[in-house]
Amino acid sequence: MTTLKGGISNNVYVWHASDNACEKCQSLDGKEFDNIDDIPDRPHPNCKCYIETVIDDECGCHEKIQSIIDEVDKMEGDILSDIDEMETIYYEIESIYEEYYSLKEELASREEELKACGADCMASGGSTGKIDFSLIEAKLDTVIYAIVKHIDAGKIAYELFRENKRLMIENRDGDRDKFYHAKSNCEAAELGKWEAWWALQFSIMKEVMDFVKKVVFQKRNAVEIFQDCVQDINADLYGMQRAKEAGSCSEKVKDAPDILF
Repeated sequence: MTTLKGGISNNVYVWHASDNACEKCQSLDGKEFDNIDDIPDRPHPNCKCYIETVIDDECGCHEKIQSIIDEVDKMEGDILSDIDEMETIYYEIESIYEEYYSLKEELASREEELKACGADCMASGGSTGKIDFSLIEAKLDTVIYAIVKHIDAGKIAYELFRENKRLMIENRDGDRDKFYHAKSNCEAAELGKWEAWWALQFSIMKEVMDFVKKVVFQKRNAVEIFQDCVQDINADLYGMQRAKEAGSCSEKVKDAPDILF
């Protein structure tokens, strides 16, 4: 497989010269190039040579990648559903605050009337009537609780990642990193859907950061790093799936490396 500018490819590029090609073109006839940037420019004007793109898929990578794409599409659907739920909460907040400030404006516009009515006006249901803020406060409490719970879920998921990384380093168990990937996601998913949602976000962000760090800065093989990142995400998803079963996550995902690879 070959790393090309802008992406990862399995393609091989073959130079084909025409029958009456010049000596320079004939010397290139049949030559294969792994990287598209290595293909030389045409040696002269009106050159009849052409480049054939040959897809080399002996490893079955296309099928594997398509399977990953399908899984990511499903994940995206789940994430979008969760985002819709979050948007509903935010719209509810907006609606509540609009209602709250509308009432405040109403009170301000009737300030003189309230003063004339006296201190007992609100309680006795006088000319201004009784304005009950308890319903608004209850709605605000509900929404604030939902937001705080969501934030707390993110903190918990993050701490689970840190703890499992600490255990891996402490036990010098780097060869079983997929086990710890699966275990941390399993533990997060056991706690609830928001913890699982955050765990998924952290997992994806980690793999993106790892890919950039290792390929861009450390100049390591892009294909190998990409495959490792995909395997990590597979381990994350495996852990989430096993969370539904009985038992401890350590036991439920102990065979993660064997299952995945």
